[in-house]
Amino acid sequence: MKSCVKNGFALYRGKNSYQQRTRGSVSFTSTPEDIKTETSYTDDSTGRTVTAPLPHARLLPGAIPSIFPDCPKYLTSQRSAREAPEAKRLRLESSALQKALKHSAEAFQHEVEEDRIQSLKDLADYVRCNSSAFWHAIEANECLILLHIVDEDAPSIKYSFTIKQDLSIV
Repeated sequence: MKSCVKNGFALYRGKNSYQQRTRGSVSFTSTPEDIKTETSYTDDSTGRTVTAPLPHARLLPGAIPSIFPDCPKYLTSQRSAREAPEAKRLRLESSALQKALKHSAEAFQHEVEEDRIQSLKDLADYVRCNSSAFWHAIEANECLILLHIVDEDAPSIKYSFTIKQDLSIV
């Protein structure tokens, strides 16, 4: 590849055309994102944009060298070694949210299991612990009887039902 330096630019003759680069741009990717050749200004009052060429092409901040002989690949890689702060924050928030949701679902399942009445003994314990003015409980050998007693002239049973060992109601 032949080159000719003129006015701070190196003209490289490719197969079909000339490519114009700055002297330092040979070590960088020749994409417009890495080399700034013009500047622009936007007038806030009119909204017009004025663009002017720069006297010397400049490398933009963050331009990554692409050609360095005898250097490890990680020095010329365009991929950053660190995760972007915004991406990291979103990733950490997402993982914390997933963890909280999983913990909440597990706690809910545990509470449901703890509150489930699976036997007549569980029901009798529940009725004994949560006394009610409306229902009175009588524990018999194979059943639990719930009664509602009204105290009009003489006490009488207004409602009653029996719960058997298999939790069926009679």
